[in-house]
Amino acid sequence: LSNFADSLKNNLINLPKSEILTSKPYKSVQEFLIKIIDNFHLINHPKNQLAFLELIIRHFATKNFSNTTGTNLDDLIFKIMELFNEYGLFNAVESVRVRCWYLFLRFVSVTKPTLSNFFLEKFIVKLQVLLAIKAELPTKDEDDDLVENGNFDNQLKLFEVIGLLVAFAQEPFYAPKFVDILFQPLFATLETCVSYDNKSDPLIALQAHHLLMAIATIVKGLDTQVPGRSDLLKNNVEMVGKIDNAAQVVLITLENFSKFESVRDASRFALSRFVPILDLLCSAHVSKL
Repeated sequence: LSNFADSLKNNLINLPKSEILTSKPYKSVQEFLIKIIDNFHLINHPKNQLAFLELIIRHFATKNFSNTTGTNLDDLIFKIMELFNEYGLFNAVESVRVRCWYLFLRFVSVTKPTLSNFFLEKFIVKLQVLLAIKAELPTKDEDDDLVENGNFDNQLKLFEVIGLLVAFAQEPFYAPKFVDILFQPLFATLETCVSYDNKSDPLIALQAHHLLMAIATIVKGLDTQVPGRSDLLKNNVEMVGKIDNAAQVVLITLENFSKFESVRDASRFALSRFVPILDLLCSAHVSKL
């Protein structure tokens, strides 16, 4: 199926480009995709599950996709999200799981699914176990080079995709509630970092850095990839209040870990992400950097 789809993408059937999307081979590829989506439970090897999700990204989650299946596109997107949820994001094989985090971000960015508040809240709560942050200091390899440990950079993709899903939600005025669900565990852990006696401990500073980056990345998803929606966020007084509170948390963290460059960088990154929503309100916070 992958080779078949690639042959169409590269037009090996030698059709005029304007006719590819209405051709019989193109419809056949889509029919095969639907059959596998409907029978995905029969694929029981993690690598094969990943291969199909990769195929979805390459040939379904594209701006040029033309739905010729007769299947409702929203229903199809929802089915694929369920596949990611059940077989990808929580896959027992770490390499497959981490790759799926990236693929899921790609999928959501392109398809922009509109989810019900019920499904979105359920999804966010389920995802919390993957959003728990545990910093790990880098170690040196045999060549004395520093090697990063953990999956934090990959984890950030989950924070961004959650921000996107909240922004795409059917009822955007519920967004502050979802943002609160996401922010509270991060704020609580940051409070623990700030309350720690030995603030010169590099591991605690790294944990603070990761938490600030996570908060900023949620807001990045909320705003930057949703053209035309930022005004809606800015006009939501409750949402502005949540982001303004996050800005104050960032500054408090910075005050306590100001000697660490990583925390300073994370603080600047966070406030830069808050600007589109806070607008002029952010000036007071930025002036304290």
